[in-house]
Amino acid sequence: MSGMAGILRLDGAPVDPDLLHKMAAALQYRGQDGSKVWHDGPIGLVHRHFWTTPEEMGEEQPISSTDSHLWITADARVDNRDELISLLRTGGYLNKEIPTDAEIILAAYKCWGEDCAQHLIGDFAFAIWDAPARRLFLARDVIGIRQLYYATMDGVLYFGNTIGTVLAALPRQPALNEPLIHEFLRGSYRRWICQTIYADILRLPPAHHLLVGREVSSPRLYYVLGSQPMPHYASDEDWLQAFRTLFQEAVRCRLRSATPVGIAVSGGLDSSSVACMAHELAQQQPDLPEIRLYSLVYQDTPGADESEFLDAVAAHCERFVTTRIVGDEFWALREFGSDGGFPLDEPEIYPLRSQTLAPLRAAVADGCRVVLFGDGGDQVLAQNLYAEPQGLQGVALRDWLEEAKYFQMATRRSWFSLLLRAYVKPMLSQRLRSVMEDLYINFVRARPWLKSPHFHYGRDGGSLESAFFRPPGLGASAQVIHENLRYPRESARQNAMDLTVAYAGAEQRYPFFDQRLVDLLLRVPQHLIAWRGIDRVIVRESLATTMPEVVRQRRHKSHFEGLVQRGLSRERQRIEELICDPWAEVLGFIHAAPLRAIIESRWQERMELQGDILRLLYLESWLRDKMQPNGHQPIGG
Repeated sequence: MSGMAGILRLDGAPVDPDLLHKMAAALQYRGQDGSKVWHDGPIGLVHRHFWTTPEEMGEEQPISSTDSHLWITADARVDNRDELISLLRTGGYLNKEIPTDAEIILAAYKCWGEDCAQHLIGDFAFAIWDAPARRLFLARDVIGIRQLYYATMDGVLYFGNTIGTVLAALPRQPALNEPLIHEFLRGSYRRWICQTIYADILRLPPAHHLLVGREVSSPRLYYVLGSQPMPHYASDEDWLQAFRTLFQEAVRCRLRSATPVGIAVSGGLDSSSVACMAHELAQQQPDLPEIRLYSLVYQDTPGADESEFLDAVAAHCERFVTTRIVGDEFWALREFGSDGGFPLDEPEIYPLRSQTLAPLRAAVADGCRVVLFGDGGDQVLAQNLYAEPQGLQGVALRDWLEEAKYFQMATRRSWFSLLLRAYVKPMLSQRLRSVMEDLYINFVRARPWLKSPHFHYGRDGGSLESAFFRPPGLGASAQVIHENLRYPRESARQNAMDLTVAYAGAEQRYPFFDQRLVDLLLRVPQHLIAWRGIDRVIVRESLATTMPEVVRQRRHKSHFEGLVQRGLSRERQRIEELICDPWAEVLGFIHAAPLRAIIESRWQERMELQGDILRLLYLESWLRDKMQPNGHQPIGG
């Protein structure tokens, strides 16, 4: 986790150094180890240093190739280092004995040019200035863990890994992205894949790169998940061993750190498997950094209580110190909006920020710069498979009746509706799906307080290749996994998580989002994903000797509705202030009177404030932070 940004003048005129320093200042919270600005004629690059790996300690990006023809600024961690070092050293592109990850990326660009990103495995967002070619190359990792934004205004390209740093340099404030806001209020995030809350600032999608010369090209997809050759394993045991080997490697790579490493553990299957695999590695490799576990425990929020499972993990991981943090007071909206100087680049999407920050702050206080999470397990292991009717297509005929009942129980649909969604809906084109979603979000999700937008059926502002959303040749369970990964709200969640972890002063790492692991899971036989009503079979079976049995056999998940309702009660005054003369009404997004009436009636009847109202609160809080007191223009930074 570091800060990176830059400016390229497309007309060839010299870049203004003052703007680069403004961008560096906007990135300050992402790099406590200093900053560096480099510029040469029309190009300028910025980096905020946050050193986490042993190799990069003391590195001051932007750095150049030995001939100074190439310059790079990167927020990156490369996981296939050994493989790349061997290849690039043999080819004469890399000479340093222990290169940093940025140096490896630079050498990869020298070797493969604009195809370099497809050879990299890890989390990254980077920019390379190719002086001889007079072009800028931008790329973002396959899953989308690291962020990259860009805007072109008056013939100048501005980019960075936060929206705030782009805003800091723009010559004027961009307009709001009204279609995105209208859809957001109705629960749709599809525009967040390649757009932002600002109309002129774009988001480079995951697995895409961008070439900029005299003009800005369209983003190009450089990698399709699941496109690797089909692995051939003779038995279930071989598949289980393959998963176990890759999962172990995914955890090992993410433990590469110059400081102690924290692991956020809930007691759930996914985070527990990360912690227990890390403990197994620590027993085998004494040179690993110190590892500590951080968990939230709940005494007055029964639905969130996972102490039985957490205690089992803590006892199993006896080499690790476990820090328990009482979480009952981290209610919804306790930290909200720009509280504490939070860099609120876009409206929030999750009300429990303080719950996320608590273990991060504890880990940082203990000297950890790196924190591992179990996030991604639900997505890549298709924990939701039985809730997705299309998964029925992957069930063998001999098992169909037995498995179909679990799909019917999970979806709670009639058999007719289940079959329609299982076998007819998947055949619809992406275009038709977009039209149907437009109809759904603008009519079915309509609320009395939402103003009707002027929308266009099926238009999301992007021109992404169909393979990005629906790669050919995937089985039924693989399609569910892939849709989980490319689900627009997942993109929005990654944006928000990146901001939150950086604000806490740490770097997030997710073993389950390892590209190699995902590619394997997209080929795994469906009965190793879900079988006889049991989800995440491959983890439960392959890690049978790695984690406590009580966790391995766990079936239910915790929930945090109690914290949400507690927050809506304790933050009532703040909520009432937000819906009094709201900016969202001034700007034409809502009708405030019916909104206030509905919220008041729900409080009187002790009913929940549903997600649609929460989204309005997120938007209003953001607008109040960004709008000028005497006008309707947003303020950047």
